[in-house]
Amino acid sequence: MVEQALRHDTLQFSPLIKQLKSEPVIDTVTGISLVPFDGTEAPEHEKWFSDQDVTRYLHPNTPFTTDPNQRVSAKEFVDYMTASPEFAFFRIIHPRHGFIGHVSMNGINLDEMSFERAITIGEKQYWGQGIGSAVGSIILNHAKELGFRVARASTKVDNTASLRNLTRQYGPGKPNGDYIDFELDLATYSSLLDPSVSSVQSRPE
Repeated sequence: MVEQALRHDTLQFSPLIKQLKSEPVIDTVTGISLVPFDGTEAPEHEKWFSDQDVTRYLHPNTPFTTDPNQRVSAKEFVDYMTASPEFAFFRIIHPRHGFIGHVSMNGINLDEMSFERAITIGEKQYWGQGIGSAVGSIILNHAKELGFRVARASTKVDNTASLRNLTRQYGPGKPNGDYIDFELDLATYSSLLDPSVSSVQSRPE
C-alpha cells in the first residue's frame, strides 16, 4: 500500500490537495507553524512511536497506513502520508521548541468536504501547556477557510485531556465502544470564541 501511495503524481492532485500539501499555516497569535510533511520526518517519528507514553492513546499497531493490523516502519508511514491524497500531515513547529509533533487531516473526502483531525505531540515535555488545543483550533480555522464543511475526531474514553479539548471545540461527543466520536459543522466554528490560542500566547515559560 505504501508503494501505491507513492505512485500518486502530485500533478494529479486536486488544487485543494496540492495546497494542503505545499503551503504552511502560520498562526500570528501563537507563532506556531504547521508545515506540510516533505518526507524528512521519519527520525522524529521513529523516536515518538517508540515511546509508550506517546503511543498510549494511539492504535496499538501505530504506525500503520491503511490497514491497522499491519504495522509499518516510521519511514514507510511518513512516505505514505506525504504521498497520499487522502491525508494532509503537518509538522507542528513551535517558535521556541521547534518540531514537536504533527497534526493531520485524515480521510479527506472532497465530495462532502470532510476530514478527521488528529494531533500527536511527540515531545512529551511540552504536554499540558495547551499546545495541542491551540494546534487543533489553528487547523480547524484553516480547514474552514479552505471550504471544508465537516471535521470529525475520535479519542479514547480515558484520554481526559483530549476529551476536554475536543468537547470545547466540537461540542459533546458520542460514545463508540472504547472511544468517543466527535463531529463538527465548521460553519458553526469560530476561533474567536475558542480560548485555546490565546491561552498558549499568554502562558509563561
